Amino acid sequence: SVDNGSFQYSVLNVIEPNDELRGQYIGILDKGCLDTFLFRSEKRKGEKFSPILRSLLDNVHSWLMDDGIYLIFSPRSKIKAVRDFRGFSSVQRKKIQCSHEQKGDLDGNAKENETVYMYVCMKCNSYEIGD
Repeated sequence: SVDNGSFQYSVLNVIEPNDELRGQYIGILDKGCLDTFLFRSEKRKGEKFSPILRSLLDNVHSWLMDDGIYLIFSPRSKIKAVRDFRGFSSVQRKKIQCSHEQKGDLDGNAKENETVYMYVCMKCNSYEIGD
């Protein structure tokens, strides 16, 4: 959140709803959280989203201020769940080429050059949770 020209951050449990956080964030940065739940969750027949992914997206939406931004950094070139989520009025994908020094090589297995994608998701203010 931005308060009197300062930048503040919080670590959030994105799966649990929290009404106290409603409309509190101008932006939410996601570096790996959504990817983790995309990898670990399965959707049921006839559903666009798994229940855990739906909770994540609905919670993020509710915590953003009107016209807030959800930034996702991912190695995935396409994230269908984000593209299809009605809680975003627009989703733009930006390709970022980076070296392992720029990205951060925590386990020593990074490729020399790797592509990371940044998704800029704008909140759709008229979205109702569960649509």
